[in-house]
Amino acid sequence: RARREAEARLRYLEIHCSKQALAVTRVMRGHMGRNLFRLEREIAERERQLAQFDEMKDDDFDYEFDPNEDDEDDTKVMELIETAVVDYGDDATPRGVTQWYEKIIYPERNHPWTKESIWNDVHKAACRRLQGAYRQHLARMALSHARRSKRLRLAKNRTVSARRIQGAYRAYKRGMAEERRRVETDLFNLRSISVVRIQALYRGFIHRIKVKRRRDKDEELTRERRRVAAVSIQALGRGYVERKLVMLRRKEWAEERLIHNAARVIQARWRGIMARGRIARIRNDRKNFLLDQERSAKNAREARVVIVQAAFRGHLGRELFRERLVEVSAQKRLDEVRKRRAAVMFQALFRGYMYRNRRRVQARASRLHRAANRLQKVYRGHMVRNDISRQRFMAKFGHMSDAVTLVANNYRMHVARRSRHGMIEVMHQSGMARFLQAVYRGHMARELFRSRVSARYKINCTCILQRAYRIHVARTLFNDLRQQGQEKASARLLQRVYRGHIGRGQVREYLEKKERERKYAAAVQVQKVYRGHVGRNAGRTERNKLKAQYNMGWLATYTEQLERVADVEHWDLYRGSVVEIAHRVRDMYATFEYESMLKQLKRDG
Repeated sequence: RARREAEARLRYLEIHCSKQALAVTRVMRGHMGRNLFRLEREIAERERQLAQFDEMKDDDFDYEFDPNEDDEDDTKVMELIETAVVDYGDDATPRGVTQWYEKIIYPERNHPWTKESIWNDVHKAACRRLQGAYRQHLARMALSHARRSKRLRLAKNRTVSARRIQGAYRAYKRGMAEERRRVETDLFNLRSISVVRIQALYRGFIHRIKVKRRRDKDEELTRERRRVAAVSIQALGRGYVERKLVMLRRKEWAEERLIHNAARVIQARWRGIMARGRIARIRNDRKNFLLDQERSAKNAREARVVIVQAAFRGHLGRELFRERLVEVSAQKRLDEVRKRRAAVMFQALFRGYMYRNRRRVQARASRLHRAANRLQKVYRGHMVRNDISRQRFMAKFGHMSDAVTLVANNYRMHVARRSRHGMIEVMHQSGMARFLQAVYRGHMARELFRSRVSARYKINCTCILQRAYRIHVARTLFNDLRQQGQEKASARLLQRVYRGHIGRGQVREYLEKKERERKYAAAVQVQKVYRGHVGRNAGRTERNKLKAQYNMGWLATYTEQLERVADVEHWDLYRGSVVEIAHRVRDMYATFEYESMLKQLKRDG
């Protein structure tokens, strides 16, 4: 019945594990399919964007100057030229004129495919590349974990096979001696195998739960990294738009805003550095906390097992094996010293790394803080000096402000007219040459910008790959160390199991010997009690016989005396009494004989 119940439980656990495995397989296939579909969609979108970018690049030089264009377009161009002359005046620069002329010639450049969108595409491509590298790293980690799990399963299967062989051999050896003991040993081995299988299935289930939880944590970290990357990309895009708007303003306002933007960029980067540092510290603390929890749980389990084993072995050693107890205690102390040393070494390495990293972050933060203070100090001094000079000028020439303003306005009007007429003539004479120069300079500037962006992107990718490789090397080293520790722990466990097996065998032999001695003493005691009982019964029977004979002799003598008295004096009076006494004596003697016969039959039976 116990065997049938164990087989039924095993079948139920196998069916349950098969269902769990099918569910995990379906989830994994769905996840891989969604990732593949997302990757194909991103590749198609990227190819479409590159094709449109190539079309835009080819359209940059499609413009040809036509002197016979409509007068309406010429009128619009002249109005824009007059607006630019009024805006720029004598402060016009080649870059400003080029940008203004591009607005006239290429009004269709206001469509969404601008430099900002191209920059965003580049950043998105970089993010996708980083995400792909990180997912490959996760896949490698999963493969390593699967291989390690396979090795553990093979080790467990070998352990189960060894246990089965040992159980069969012991059962055969015992069966040669005693049939009943062989049957009990077979049943015990079957229960042991069932327990081992149930434990293996339960451990596999717990392990899968842990893997699922770890995968959920990795997905949360991935979402957090994506969010941080999106925030960084948005910050860069907004900063670039702000800088483009600042460049279109006046010179004084541009200088003032440039300093302000520099301070803001420094602060933003400083905040980003601090935020990334906090995130890294939080992740490290969380990882260390989980590792400490696992380590403490493992140490607690090992400590409980060691305590139970030490107590049991101590009890047995105090009885028979005191020398072996000394060896086991010494080995246990040596293992604890090794574990303590290994833990101290890992803690020292980790604390040193955290201290050095914190010192580097603090040094960099202090440098950035000093630089920001220096920039703010220079900017405030500049603004104060400008205010003082303006106040001095107003104090000295304030009463002449109206006249000076009128003369300056007339002079600016005269200069603007001259500049306008000169620019109109120059535009009619050398407009095409300037246009070609502007186009060529713009092309060269864009090529230089693309080369710089590409170089910066390559440098960033190289840094990221180096960092990922170092992390991979560190994790590999840590996994190797942990695997070595696990192998040592497994070896110690096997040693403990083997020593426990030997000890249990010796204890079993000792208990069997004690049981035989106890049975022999019990048999001797039973024989002693039985012989005493038989002797006492025999003595009691003999004593009863002697007593009955004595009583019968006394009664016979007394009867004879009574008969003589009856014969002599009162025969008629005492005759009935004598007869009654004789009957009673015969009945009592018959009762004694019957009891002695029953006791003899009981003793013989």
